[in-house]
This record gives sequence, structure tokens and C-alpha cells, in this order.
Amino acid sequence: MSQPANQPQPGKRAGKILMIVAWAAGLFLATRFFGSWEDKQQNPNTVVASQHGDGYI
Repeated sequence: MSQPANQPQPGKRAGKILMIVAWAAGLFLATRFFGSWEDKQQNPNTVVASQHGDGYI
């Protein structure tokens, strides 16, 4: 017995939903990882200061 052409295969919708959930979880975890990695980077110029002189800043 074959299914009519207008009905999707069983489990196809669940697979699509799980794929979307997996991508969302992957993006969330990557954002968390790279966010914490970026916070750990050392910035040697944390205190910004400029010198004023004659004709320049």
C-alpha cells in the first residue's frame, strides 16, 4: 500500500521540528561559548586617555 501523494511521510514533520530545535540549540551554545571567550580577551587599552598639545590631540 502506498500513501497518497498529498500526505507527507510519517515522522517527516517531527524530523523538521527537531532539526530546527537542533540548529537553535547549536546557535545558542555557540553564542554562549564565543561570548565568554570574547570576555576573556585582554584589552591593553582599557583606560582611554588622550594628550592635548599645540595643534593636536
